[in-house]
Amino acid sequence: QSTWGWNIRMLRLVRVPLVARRPVALAGRQYHFATTQFANCVKDLPVPNGKAIRESAVSYLKGFDCHTWFDDPVCTVLNGKKLDGGKVINTFDAFGKTNGNQVLSTDEQMQQLLQHIRTFQSPHRDLRNVVRRIEDELLSKHTGLLIGNQALDFWKQDGVTEIEEAIQASVVERRLNDLLLADEAAGLVQISREFAFVSCVSNFSNFLDLVRKVIRNIEVGVPVVVLSRSNTTQHMYRWFQLLTSLLPPSLHPLVSYSSSSVEQQRQLFSNCTASPLYLTGSRYVAGKIKELLPKTFASTGGPNTMIIKKMTPAIQNALRLSSTIENSGQCTALRHVVIPSLSETELLETFRDIPQISTPLQSLETNSFAGLVKNHPFQLDEGYQKHPELPLAYRISSDLPTDIDEKWRQVYVDVTTRPALSANDCLDDVCAWLVKNQPISVAINGDAYPYPLAQKVFLSTGLCVYTVGTDAAPALTAQARPQEGEVFGEFPPRHELHKFTRFPVIVPSSTPANNAQYTTSHLLSAAKSPLPSSLNYVQPLLDAIRKPELRGYANLLVKYLENACGPKRGIGARTSLYGLQRPPVSPAFVTVLRCDEHSTIDDLALPLLPFFVTNARSQVLVSCHSANTELQTKWNAILAHPEFGQIFQDIPFKIEDSTTHPSELTFNTVNVPSPLLSENVFVDHFISTLFPLGHIKSTASNDDAFVRVFEQSKKWLRVSKRTLTPDGRVTTD
Repeated sequence: QSTWGWNIRMLRLVRVPLVARRPVALAGRQYHFATTQFANCVKDLPVPNGKAIRESAVSYLKGFDCHTWFDDPVCTVLNGKKLDGGKVINTFDAFGKTNGNQVLSTDEQMQQLLQHIRTFQSPHRDLRNVVRRIEDELLSKHTGLLIGNQALDFWKQDGVTEIEEAIQASVVERRLNDLLLADEAAGLVQISREFAFVSCVSNFSNFLDLVRKVIRNIEVGVPVVVLSRSNTTQHMYRWFQLLTSLLPPSLHPLVSYSSSSVEQQRQLFSNCTASPLYLTGSRYVAGKIKELLPKTFASTGGPNTMIIKKMTPAIQNALRLSSTIENSGQCTALRHVVIPSLSETELLETFRDIPQISTPLQSLETNSFAGLVKNHPFQLDEGYQKHPELPLAYRISSDLPTDIDEKWRQVYVDVTTRPALSANDCLDDVCAWLVKNQPISVAINGDAYPYPLAQKVFLSTGLCVYTVGTDAAPALTAQARPQEGEVFGEFPPRHELHKFTRFPVIVPSSTPANNAQYTTSHLLSAAKSPLPSSLNYVQPLLDAIRKPELRGYANLLVKYLENACGPKRGIGARTSLYGLQRPPVSPAFVTVLRCDEHSTIDDLALPLLPFFVTNARSQVLVSCHSANTELQTKWNAILAHPEFGQIFQDIPFKIEDSTTHPSELTFNTVNVPSPLLSENVFVDHFISTLFPLGHIKSTASNDDAFVRVFEQSKKWLRVSKRTLTPDGRVTTD
């Protein structure tokens, strides 16, 4: 065991101490997304030894006893003790094959868990030393078990890359937690230590659930309840068992496992409405959970798309790998292709010679990740054609697909043909489709410098992951390394975001920060803090806010935007830029701030402010209920203000009984007041409900031409720096 925190055998280079010591808190909370301090956390990463990790997984699989999951069934664990005696059912792998047993909780045991949630008050605030030592052990000595169990349960072909990502991304997210705890110690923020539910994902649970949602929470004293699944529940129960065995008994009350049916879980949620829940899954499931738990933080999928200007053999291979990765079991697997033309013969040729696997061990031994599982169940939907030899379906049409289903673990490809793909008017409906369906990722291939196709797509949509391929290295939809600045998220469309998640979840970030807030004392202090001289034209608007806490929040918001706006450079082998973005730059998409009969100027100022001080000011519209005469009077007073009223003249303010902008013509509708503001959520979280965020990258290293083009893109959110002169004139930098 190295003094630097990682087992030497699993790393090639180890020079980063993983337990950062309490840093000095920074004014303005500059560790929020895309700030200078955030960027300082994205660097100096350890280099995992992938070969050793793979060998440990292969060895585990070869020695695995298939009877284990039957003899030691999944069950509820409370305070480190197993609770049995309930109904015994079978568990199933990703393709419906029985692979073990599970003991469901009895009603009495569910009540015991609920009582624990209601009565246990975490006495812990900082468990970094003990929890990070355990995490080091999990990601060094036990990688074979983590990968092997996942491979057996989910049929994961490449669990090695996930562990490598966990090793590196945990360094970044530890640093962010360090800064969060420092601010809490300074009295600036407060972390809620309500029990957090972890609804596990099937394909990336080792990183997303074990490391991000469980370990990052318990290291700051947040207790968690890990929930069982209706399938592929064995491998997360096994990492839960391992984690519990490594924790000292005094910390067992922090981690519970609920072996329960969907109905039992919903009953539990209905009695724990103050608790946060973390989910990576479908929009449907997220929506059903958020009905019960307002603090649901959901990462949801979307129909990932590849846009191809001209097909080549290399791009053909990228299409094949993107669509078949993990037998369409990766959240970024390709679902949709846009191309000038593609015949059925050409498409079938694309999928010729796809490897088929009989066991996940076969993939690990051959270092493959995009094989089709032999003889797995496949159902053909109406309107699609099946490949004559493979479990794979496709549809070729000149029309964009409607109501597209992602077809999890089923390889389906929709092809939309667009003969004049380079023409802007031909792309307009494609971009509108991307805005409406909100895939995670879009890959653009065959577009050379100065990238007119990629520029159009980037400017006209609001996605998280954009990848621009080169002739030598075409882009896949399934490419993102968040620990290197290729920040990642699975966002619903902004106009219906509130149905599925409290706000978007970005990786990397501090998980417990999602359920933290600014202290009142910090906001009151911020209310008295001066703004930078280049933003002093905002001060009169801040002064119009009556509540001092909201005025302080507005001050933090402006300073955050000054620090965070503009693209930041990633650190990986690919060339990436990340940051806050404007909404799609198109007349078809605006953000409507809808004020009801009771909305006040205090309520309106906060969501309006980010548009007012940035290059997105032309993309917002205020819709005021006709009965709200007080707000109309306040707005007119602002317009008449001798010093800064002129600045507001170009912001539309409409008086109407109901919004006249249907959702298909609106990027986002924000109801004023926002409930988030009453809870003092962090400013970057609030901003993420208004603006897109993510990254765009070139597959080439040190691609200076790419950077020159996209660094100057109008899509990046930028602060408008003006100065209000003593005589009332506004000058622009």
